[in-house]
Amino acid sequence: MLRSNFKYNGKWLSEFSMKMYDPDTDPQGVTRTIDKATQNAAREVPNHYTTYRNDVLTHHFLIIKDPDLFSSSYDLRLTEKDIHILKSWLFSTTLPAELILPMDDEEINISYFGVFTEVQYFMPVQKTCFGLQLTFTCNAPYGFSPLTSKRYYITGSDVSGDYLNNAVQFAKMTPPKIIIQAEVGQTFQDEVLTLTNHRDHHKSMTIKLPAGLECITIDCQTKVTIGKRTINSEIVESALTLTDLGLQLFDVDTDNLRSFQLLQLYGNLYWLNLQNGSNALQFVTQGFREQNQYTVEIQTRYIIEAGGF
Repeated sequence: MLRSNFKYNGKWLSEFSMKMYDPDTDPQGVTRTIDKATQNAAREVPNHYTTYRNDVLTHHFLIIKDPDLFSSSYDLRLTEKDIHILKSWLFSTTLPAELILPMDDEEINISYFGVFTEVQYFMPVQKTCFGLQLTFTCNAPYGFSPLTSKRYYITGSDVSGDYLNNAVQFAKMTPPKIIIQAEVGQTFQDEVLTLTNHRDHHKSMTIKLPAGLECITIDCQTKVTIGKRTINSEIVESALTLTDLGLQLFDVDTDNLRSFQLLQLYGNLYWLNLQNGSNALQFVTQGFREQNQYTVEIQTRYIIEAGGF
């Protein structure tokens, strides 16, 4: 696979007048470990539970100044200022950020998430740096497709829709993000939304839309929910608890005139899961104002079994 450019944490390598040269030529294989019971005389065929990947992907790059932009070998060297700017960009985040590798011989770009864990100087001439050798460590043993999304518009009544997984056979989807948006200029007023995926054994999630918020983002992968509101013309984000969303985690049980708080581990703690193929979604509303339009957007990615080329 031929590559000369990549995008990391919102910026392209080419924006620094740099070019990728001779990326990893040795593809990484994939190994899995079988989680199984102990084999013994009474169990010659051990119980097989599941499998898991042994490690995440890593990528190795050599980046140099773009020879098409610089004519002399002197101009191709990296100065201390160049190195400082590049390292500041490559180490600009401590949490996994998106790395996009455009594929010259493929139909789609593949995204990886991770951080650059190593930067070494490429110095074919003594004390003169002509490039940087990079190691990028992913947070997963595979890549991801570009973000796909679909919007549903709700005007106060029950709405049914579908979400079609158009990936190749056997491809999986990441747990989605659900973005619920009030109409422009409006805020939520403790309305209740129930989202059911009939393809996933008719399971549903019921949440309250806290009053005063304009938008709620539910990340079903990280189990983190963020609310947005406007204060003094500025958008302010804040994390929401399960209690904020109307989920009752505790119940009171009375036994011989004594009260106990019981943790309801299974209550309504369901996070939307999209299945391979067509998903039959249904939105049931309570307290939604007929004159207002609410938007529900579902975002996800396909998992791509790509190697570390």
